[in-house]
Amino acid sequence: LPINNKGIEIVENSNGTAIKYPEGVMICTKSVSFTNISLTAQGSIYKSGNLELGDWPLQFIEIPIVNTTLIITSGEGSLYSTAGVTKSYCGKCNVWRTTSSALGCAINIIGIGRWK
Repeated sequence: LPINNKGIEIVENSNGTAIKYPEGVMICTKSVSFTNISLTAQGSIYKSGNLELGDWPLQFIEIPIVNTTLIITSGEGSLYSTAGVTKSYCGKCNVWRTTSSALGCAINIIGIGRWK
């Protein structure tokens, strides 16, 4: 879908949204929801297992710069780490909190890189 005939294209699919600019920059966004995440004690905190973030809506030609934001839907917690990002895969992350009760959250992901 071109915007204002400027060559900007927006692609939406089950993996999120990609905005492609004619000079080759691409911005991809997506949100992944998790409910009742089980947590395991690690010292005085409780950490989730790997939460898979899935694929980008379109593949980059190089590994993008990535920002992840944790949106808590039940309880309190923090984003622990994000790893394993590739040109086609958003990676995985962990969340943690100070209590062992299950956690619900959404993780918003933005990738900025190149499509050409």
